[in-house]
Amino acid sequence: MEESYKAKPIRILYVQAGRGVGGAKISLLHLLKSRMPGVTIQLALTPPIDTIFTEIIGDELEKIHAFYIPVWYQYKAKGILSKITVLAAKIWRGWYFLPMLRLVFIILKNRVDLIHTNSSATPVGAFAARLTKRPHIWHIREIIGAGTDFPLTFGDRLSAWMIRQCSQEIICISECTAQFFRRYGILPRVVLNGINLRDFDFSKVRGNHLREKLQVGRSKIAIGMIGSLRAELKEHDLFLMAMALVVEQNPNAHFIVYGGTSDLEINDYTRNLKQMALALGLMEHIVWAEYIEDIPAIMGSLDLVVHPVSREGSGRVVMEAMAAGKPVIAVKAGGVQELIQNGVTGYLVEPKNPPALASAVLNLISDVDSMQRIGAQAQIYAREHFSHERTADQILEIYHKVLAGNSIL
Repeated sequence: MEESYKAKPIRILYVQAGRGVGGAKISLLHLLKSRMPGVTIQLALTPPIDTIFTEIIGDELEKIHAFYIPVWYQYKAKGILSKITVLAAKIWRGWYFLPMLRLVFIILKNRVDLIHTNSSATPVGAFAARLTKRPHIWHIREIIGAGTDFPLTFGDRLSAWMIRQCSQEIICISECTAQFFRRYGILPRVVLNGINLRDFDFSKVRGNHLREKLQVGRSKIAIGMIGSLRAELKEHDLFLMAMALVVEQNPNAHFIVYGGTSDLEINDYTRNLKQMALALGLMEHIVWAEYIEDIPAIMGSLDLVVHPVSREGSGRVVMEAMAAGKPVIAVKAGGVQELIQNGVTGYLVEPKNPPALASAVLNLISDVDSMQRIGAQAQIYAREHFSHERTADQILEIYHKVLAGNSIL
């Protein structure tokens, strides 16, 4: 029976909640760019549709359906007025009911074979699949549950049970994200995110051009952090505190923060970072780069990447740096620690520990041969484990198993 599904096109509907282009959408882009054979894809997502997103996605989609898709994370409303406003907005939009009916209509009209919810954010794809008796796959890309950045409205145990009951398969992007389910005896399939490794073939050349543009001389040691300055969970403060310790020992070190803007007056978070950098005497050693779309050039411009983030389900930045042959110093937390072999393809230190980060950086930049060796080993590991074709093959295999009635759960 499984072979019969392989012989005919599979019509997939991806469901994507959330505005803007975050990690889940970027991962979806890589999945679509891998061009899974025998699959036609439609996408339902929350508007507004980002023009950059639609341009990058190109011809990979058969159709895009843009309408309000609710999320079921607990909204941290402050004050009774804010809570009433949020509740009123949910009621006005039909909360789960109307979006679910919209999805049901799309599924039936387009003869969708399988629904794939592309993050933990919304249950409406699962509910619509249940109503239309279609198989459903739930792709968990975040660390979810009580005490995380993504607490669930119905609590951990009930939410885990609902996800399990509404899915033929649960895919997690790391063992870290899978732990939420393992606590309740549910065994998800772990499939790493993928990246286009070919993009990094000429990252060094492109990086040299970018470095010249940013006026960071070749004689400088360029240490970088990549993470949006609009997201406090990226922990830029730890990077600044650690780099202040580095520059005390090595004044030749230079730092580049690729955070999407050089305007540090855009919000309270960036203003605080600016004050911290001034107080630490870092401003003459640091470049705050504007938005740069060319990720391989970003990685190629750096000698070393520091990733202090401790609350990520995985770590695309780490994958991309390794693919470019750059050593990474990251923290022993979240899904990031699963990507690095400590001392072989990079280094892991305890989270929220600037002196440990600084010590690891100083040890590495003092030994150029070791830095190059680790970068080369990281690149080999990335090419063996992080390709988006590898990810797509695993997910396509899951599609065939689910449609053949051989779901793993």
